[in-house]
Amino acid sequence: DLVQAHAEVDFRARLFRWAEALCPGHHWFYNGFDPATGSTVTQQWTPELDRIIPRDLICMPVPVAEMPVYREAHFRQQPIAIPDCAAHPLFPRALLEKMPYRSLFVFPMIHEGETAGLLCTGTFGSEGRTEMDEAVFKVLADLAGNAGISLGRLRAQLSLADSETRYRRSFDESLDAILVGDQSRFIMANDAAVQLLGRSLGEITAAGGDVRGFL
Repeated sequence: DLVQAHAEVDFRARLFRWAEALCPGHHWFYNGFDPATGSTVTQQWTPELDRIIPRDLICMPVPVAEMPVYREAHFRQQPIAIPDCAAHPLFPRALLEKMPYRSLFVFPMIHEGETAGLLCTGTFGSEGRTEMDEAVFKVLADLAGNAGISLGRLRAQLSLADSETRYRRSFDESLDAILVGDQSRFIMANDAAVQLLGRSLGEITAAGGDVRGFL
């Protein structure tokens, strides 16, 4: 199911559905790290979370220095279970005053040694604290591990597709005549080449023989 996603938004939505099936009744969200700003940010979440926390607070970037639990998960790459956030050293009181965490469970998504993101769930505000069965916690950690591999591959595919799109745009829009071929024929020609040679694209790519003779 995850490998069928064609965009990260779709991928995370599919991941949430799997997590919800394994552990019903929880809020799920995805947390990423931005190296440029040194901040973590929640980029996507299940709709129910909007009813508890204002949207601008959910997606507010937080420096990792102010969010030790996400810093630990992103850099140490170990799952974290915190049934009682108020009593845990990774939750400074100043942070709890901004965001009403009650319980938090964090699962790193790892790809080739790098953290691709964090799959997270927890309770907030009046929902109170909650525990998570050890077996369920392990299964969710495994799910996040597999998701990290799939997400890394998806990002590589999207990056390649983006590079190909940018190359094709540069090729098509270039004012210089560009032809691509081998020793038997041309396989690509941009508009500038078509105009310069005075032949249709079909004629150019169908031509055989030595390309030097074609010119």
